[in-house]
Amino acid sequence: MGAVFNDCFWFVRVVGAMRCLCLSCTLFCLLVSNAWSLPPSYQAKVIRVIDGDTVVVAYRNKDIKVQLAWVEAPEEGQFYALNARGLLSQWVKGKYVTVVELNSLSDRVLARLYVNGRDVAVSLVSKGAAWVKVSSDHDISLIAFQAEAQINKRGLWQEENPEPPWVWRRRH
Repeated sequence: MGAVFNDCFWFVRVVGAMRCLCLSCTLFCLLVSNAWSLPPSYQAKVIRVIDGDTVVVAYRNKDIKVQLAWVEAPEEGQFYALNARGLLSQWVKGKYVTVVELNSLSDRVLARLYVNGRDVAVSLVSKGAAWVKVSSDHDISLIAFQAEAQINKRGLWQEENPEPPWVWRRRH
């Protein structure tokens, strides 16, 4: 009887160890895959501001054109375009920023920019210097910042019916 009990005990210990090993391997794979799926981020210096939502950064001896994700500032020729560009310049030009790449396009990267821990897109939208581009993957909190800017008639929301840049581009 003792031999049967010992065999059963040994079996339970081996199965338990195998379960533990499988669980450990699964957790390790999940952690590694999540780390690999995080968007690349890096520190870079903003060397030029192109418009209210696009900058050029210097990173590893390369100039990279960065378009801010999920926001669109007024186009050149639209109301508040110069103000939006000026605000972006004031906040980031000549400064080191954290670039969090979300998508790489042929001529630029789509990214979030942070300066001193502050999200530049949130700042632009809060000041009424940009619209939120609604897409399936946008940051939903940006809509609240835009609504607050609209209610308080900040920036481009001073106009009665400001025309979004994507509509303006189709007409011009």
